[in-house]
Amino acid sequence: MRLQGIHGIADQLSRWLEKAAFGVLIGEDDEWEPTRRDSFDDVVVFDAAGLRQLPGRDAGAAFVGSIIIRDDEVEPKSDRLSVWLAPQRLTLNEKTFRSLGSAGGIAPALGIVAWSGRTPSGAPFVAGDYRPETVMTLAELVERAGELGCREPLVAQLDLLRHRIDGRPLRTFLFLSIVLLARRPKNVIGQGSFWELCPYLVEVKSADDLAGSIPVRMLMHRDQISTTLLRRASGLNDAGERSWALLGCGSVGSKLAIHLAREGRGPSILVDRDRLNPHNYARHALLPMGESEALLSCSKSGQLMGALRGLGQKVEAFGGDIVGASLNDDPAQRLKLWGGDRSFLVDATGSPTITEALSLPNVIQDRPRAIETSLLGGGKIGFMGIEGPESNPSLLDLTVEGYRLLGADPAAREAAFGHEAQTIAVGQGCSSVTSAMPDSLISTLTAPMALELGRLHRDGLPSGAGALLLGTFVSDELSLHWERTRIEPFHQVSENGMTRTARLSARVVDLIDHDIARRPGVETGGVVMGRYSEIGDVFHVVDILPAPTDSKFSTSEFELGVSGLSEALQASSDLYRGAIYPIGTWHNHLSDSGPSRTDVMTAVSLALTQLFPVLMLIRTPSRFRLLSLEGRLESLQPRMSSAA
Repeated sequence: MRLQGIHGIADQLSRWLEKAAFGVLIGEDDEWEPTRRDSFDDVVVFDAAGLRQLPGRDAGAAFVGSIIIRDDEVEPKSDRLSVWLAPQRLTLNEKTFRSLGSAGGIAPALGIVAWSGRTPSGAPFVAGDYRPETVMTLAELVERAGELGCREPLVAQLDLLRHRIDGRPLRTFLFLSIVLLARRPKNVIGQGSFWELCPYLVEVKSADDLAGSIPVRMLMHRDQISTTLLRRASGLNDAGERSWALLGCGSVGSKLAIHLAREGRGPSILVDRDRLNPHNYARHALLPMGESEALLSCSKSGQLMGALRGLGQKVEAFGGDIVGASLNDDPAQRLKLWGGDRSFLVDATGSPTITEALSLPNVIQDRPRAIETSLLGGGKIGFMGIEGPESNPSLLDLTVEGYRLLGADPAAREAAFGHEAQTIAVGQGCSSVTSAMPDSLISTLTAPMALELGRLHRDGLPSGAGALLLGTFVSDELSLHWERTRIEPFHQVSENGMTRTARLSARVVDLIDHDIARRPGVETGGVVMGRYSEIGDVFHVVDILPAPTDSKFSTSEFELGVSGLSEALQASSDLYRGAIYPIGTWHNHLSDSGPSRTDVMTAVSLALTQLFPVLMLIRTPSRFRLLSLEGRLESLQPRMSSAA
């Protein structure tokens, strides 16, 4: 009327009457329009996908369990009923009949589901004639079942129920739900299936009612919460069967879990030993159910498990210590924690200790690939690291590389390493005890992470490399900018007889080789930047400083100069605020030789000047060599011998 006036109305009515006369109102559509029902009396809740699993090749019917609830418990003076049906078959023997109504509800309740089978030619029976809803009595319902191809099995079940009731006057109504499954020529609109579900409700007082014309009430179907329903409501068509584990059920972890669970793709196991205390509700995804729960200290993993199960997810909780469990030699416990069928795990603890424990070689070989999610800089930066194949780059590789990338961005550098961020240890998460921030800020940063997790759940983790996603606020402090960086596998350097290793980023390897190519025929070198992990006894090298201008380059020796070196080191210290620091030196040999005596003596002098082990990398034509010494005098000789 608004767009075309009365002429548009007349034209549409004319076309509608013409199509109705030829019976092609829905004939040209790709999907089948559900049966028109002008009014509903009550509501029925069941898992539509589960009920559609009941039909076989032949026509049939089955009893299913049912519970009745009056809405007046919530809405006073309402006579509407809520019916719940279970999608499992129920045998109506004497014991089952006597127990009707004992499981709950306000009265005995039972359900019947009936469906069509095959025609005499062997083809499936298809109810291809569109009919509006006209059923008002049980007799008319049986007649409608005949039109849909399931009259005989429905009547057989009604006769069996009448036999059970016969001679036993019911103390109250037996609420009988009947669902007819109509096989349509096309998928029903919005259902993704050719089975249309037509539910009804009758109130039975005696056996004679089942042979008479008792009134029929119309039921409006509401789907039961399930992963299938949630995926469909989220616009997802994938099966989404990838299993994943969540470590850390705090503010970030709980939001990620709830986001993914609402899409029908929640975690299969939750790991957190901490308790959900009153102050946690300031930022946690869960809400206290009442005043008493707000006063109590509950298990984070247990409470989150209950919420996810309420969303139809199959999930378990583990309330033990993540670090202890990951290092535990008990195969059964490690299998429970990591699980052989899990596609990936998400670390949302924000704990550097857990990141390091997950990066240990013996842990990596047992667990699936991991994803790190945390907030840095007092909640101003979102950090998401995705491991590469075989966990290379590892979580710790990604963390150190992330520090380097943050240092290259002035705004991000100030947020990550500035004075405000220094109140929290570098890499520490957003614990509500150590860092105060509003829930809206965490939600703003975790929602994009949940989107990325959803894509990874759908498509799988990237092949060939890892990835870093860094989210920062722009100048208006409302908009987010996310930068995605591909992180190539790290190069591991080790020596026989030494447990200590060094892991070099692909960028560092390229920088070193490029510097060597610039000075052919002589030895060159510089300072290596990164972090040393005491837990893993491993160096992570992500950057280098060039050799000072007074350095000496020759065919037999490289001597690191000192001109401007202290200023360069101080500038680096000011830049990263201790997140990345000098950890040693590198130089090359023109032949495939190990550390020289000069190298060892240089390493000794360097080791005595710093509190952590010194790293000396030697690039030969075929490989990297490693020399590492500690500043403790008693440890110098054994380390030198094994390295040499």
